[in-house]
Amino acid sequence: MKEAIKKAMFGLALSGALVGNAQAETTEDYINKIRAMDSKQLVQYIKTPEQAQRYLNTFARYTSDLEASDFTKNNFELPFEKIHEHVKKFGFFRGDCEEAQTFANATLSDNGYQRRELVMILNKKNKENGKYQSHSLYPFQKDGKWGTIGINNTDYHSAKYPTLEKLCKDSAFEKEIGKVIAYFLRDRTNPNYILPTKKDIKIVK
Repeated sequence: MKEAIKKAMFGLALSGALVGNAQAETTEDYINKIRAMDSKQLVQYIKTPEQAQRYLNTFARYTSDLEASDFTKNNFELPFEKIHEHVKKFGFFRGDCEEAQTFANATLSDNGYQRRELVMILNKKNKENGKYQSHSLYPFQKDGKWGTIGINNTDYHSAKYPTLEKLCKDSAFEKEIGKVIAYFLRDRTNPNYILPTKKDIKIVK
């Protein structure tokens, strides 16, 4: 009886190890799999914010609009199809926070997440025009709590914040991008919504 139990336990352990090995995926495997997908297949594949952040961590190369050869001086935003087209062709895409949230909106909106953008206004100004700098993220909700994903790995925050203000006050943001003094949500389903009104902007206290 004891021998039978030992054999059964060994069989379970072995099958578990085999399953684990079958499921193991190297970074190279992941890159090859993603680059083999077209845009429609990618949208079907990415179902969670965590999967979207992994794509950005793997393929995004941060470049400001004026530095990227694909961009014009009009702050042009690379569309989703172009983002993945560059990944398929070159193995990466160049962009900034706008491209990251564009990618997130395109992939996650088909999986139950809303089309929106969190724009955070920072307590530092551009030397060229004297305007406050900003940083945009894709905000998502789970069980009523807020989280974000973005161009940087540090932009990812799991859904644990009861309000957007508490999320914006996270010390990680201040360390990486500067102190957030205000924020607003941009409705990405409305193509005419570009600039917020005074009532849209929330002050971080």
